[in-house]
Amino acid sequence: MQSSTEIGIDELDEGLRGLRLSTPVQQQAMDRSLAQHGQLTAVLANREGKRLELVDGFKRLHAARTLRWATVQVHVLTLEPAEAKLHMVHSNAGNTLSDIEQAWLIRSLYRDDGLTQPRIAQLFRRHKSWVNRRLLLAEGLSDEVQADLRLGLVTATAARQLARLPRGNQAKLAELVARRGLTSRQTDKLVDDWLAAPDERQRQRVTETAGKLGGGGGLASRRMVARSACEWMVEDIDQMMRRAGRLQARLLDRPLASHGAGAAELIAEQLCRLQSVLAALGPTIQQALGASGQVLLGRAMAPQHGQESHRNAPHTVA
Repeated sequence: MQSSTEIGIDELDEGLRGLRLSTPVQQQAMDRSLAQHGQLTAVLANREGKRLELVDGFKRLHAARTLRWATVQVHVLTLEPAEAKLHMVHSNAGNTLSDIEQAWLIRSLYRDDGLTQPRIAQLFRRHKSWVNRRLLLAEGLSDEVQADLRLGLVTATAARQLARLPRGNQAKLAELVARRGLTSRQTDKLVDDWLAAPDERQRQRVTETAGKLGGGGGLASRRMVARSACEWMVEDIDQMMRRAGRLQARLLDRPLASHGAGAAELIAEQLCRLQSVLAALGPTIQQALGASGQVLLGRAMAPQHGQESHRNAPHTVA
């Protein structure tokens, strides 16, 4: 059994986080688990020079930050960068990576580490055609759908189906899937019918027909002529979450420098402005939540009665 070491949270880099999928619902469940039970399983990090690159345990680390822990238990590996990425597959053998996560990982090995598709197939013990399909999936999925996927607005199965569409048409149909709460079968049929439609008029009919499906399990349809203040705030929050998810997907996809010097400077300037806005918004949200909101959050995060905290039991691992 690997021994673990207690390491400061700020010492762990999360450059590989973009290769994993974590919806808000999944993260909230992990937040509650760590608050109630402590850390039962050490995270995995790879030592690359002076850096410790997190390989597995992104939701646990995020939960630890939310709980304001100073340290976490870490198994430290010493692997080449490409080998460390492959370890993401091995460490999740009991909880298989989704097709999308496999696709992101393969694209990173191919684009960032320079591995050939035959070599990747050999490492995954798969046929070259399997690698090629995953690579096409990663590069065929639009930024908007990837953002919706990270926000939990569409499932990984739905995203894989939407990836069959031209990139420019994916966002519109993804919004429909999320708003109407379409099932995987309904989404598959929607994409099949859209692709089979001979012209734009027929594609519009397909979209309108799909808009009548679903049982209201998706995003609420807000078609009132006059909206209340509550409805406007909910709409603003929804739009901000969508745009934030899309921005996150693009930032994780490639480093700023890859856009060229001029573009990178412009993006960095705008990011600094956004950072200031978000820094001001945080305290405002806290103030708006007030005591009642904090009580509700506290109930969700509080450890169960009689359980030890991470501070009192630093070597209790989950």
